[in-house]
Amino acid sequence: AVRDIVCAAEPAKAWSAALAGTTQPKAECSKAAEVLALNNGLFTSAGMTKTPTIVLPNDVRLEGSVSAKEILARMGS
Repeated sequence: AVRDIVCAAEPAKAWSAALAGTTQPKAECSKAAEVLALNNGLFTSAGMTKTPTIVLPNDVRLEGSVSAKEILARMGS
């Protein structure tokens, strides 16, 4: 869960491990609620409604599950 990454001793390493599919140990910390509220606020203020959301270099925004083929096509590659 995102809370486990935010509260990890090394959040960057925990994020990388999560992306690789590694299960993170459960973690709690006092900053989690504030960090998650800030993240959710930024997400919604940017008009994003789905995860994942990818913003491409050409300012095209892709929301939800998108294939690599579609990402490349939308990038103009």
